[in-house]
Amino acid sequence: MLTISRKIWLIYKRLRTAFGVTLGFIVIYAAYTNNFSLAILPIAVGLCSIHLFGDLYNDYIDYKQDVRNHRKDKWIVSGLISRNSMKKVFLVTLTTGLITLVFTNVYIFLLGLAYSAALILYSNPKINLRRYDFLAYALIGLPIVFFPITFNTFFNRSFTQLDLFFMLFAFSHYVYLCCQKDSTDTADETNIFIKRGWRNASLICIFFASIASLSLLGLSVFSTILIFVWVIHVFSKSLNLYKITKHDINRTLRSRLILSEFLTPYLYGLGVLIALWNIF
Repeated sequence: MLTISRKIWLIYKRLRTAFGVTLGFIVIYAAYTNNFSLAILPIAVGLCSIHLFGDLYNDYIDYKQDVRNHRKDKWIVSGLISRNSMKKVFLVTLTTGLITLVFTNVYIFLLGLAYSAALILYSNPKINLRRYDFLAYALIGLPIVFFPITFNTFFNRSFTQLDLFFMLFAFSHYVYLCCQKDSTDTADETNIFIKRGWRNASLICIFFASIASLSLLGLSVFSTILIFVWVIHVFSKSLNLYKITKHDINRTLRSRLILSEFLTPYLYGLGVLIALWNIF
């Protein structure tokens, strides 16, 4: 029988990537374009819901593998929810995300549709896109590259050179997060650290981490908020790279170190507070 605190932790663990990744990118876009307004909320709700759908769909597909690997941090394996109920939940999150984006504009809706398709292609066992490791991560991260283009249509804003920095940051940061999480999931046969060797996989992570930090630095020159976020971003990446290089440590310690991945997204909350301050 799961305790209340355990249930809360399991729900939080699954929600944190959806909020940390998609909401984080949205807040960064709002920061360097100074587009903090209530109008951005439906975009955030829609894209966060779609990202959550991708995580839940992946858990549904990987049920047998998670049982084999004793993944008690997953909703189905832990007993938080049945596999049949999980199917209903991920369909609801996908529907919620797409319906919400319908009320923004057609370009953002198409972005959400493309992101949904990429997440399905990644997890679907018949396609088995995951066997291409970081190339698969690059594919599911590709729709994020078009964030500024679609958002600009919503805010009637022209494309600028800063948008190129954002596109580079969003893509490289997303691929980095996907790659580095494999340093914890060492029981997964699709793991990049198993398939490509620890040294090669570490170099791939370092490459994308460096590109993400440099492109975010380019954006932060024009935003006081982003200078602060960039400092935390570099600190977070240094902790992540420490975890990656310490491939001989046990799973428990590595799982604790992976929390550093979310230091930067949590601080995106600072941007949300500033946005709400500006609105009200």
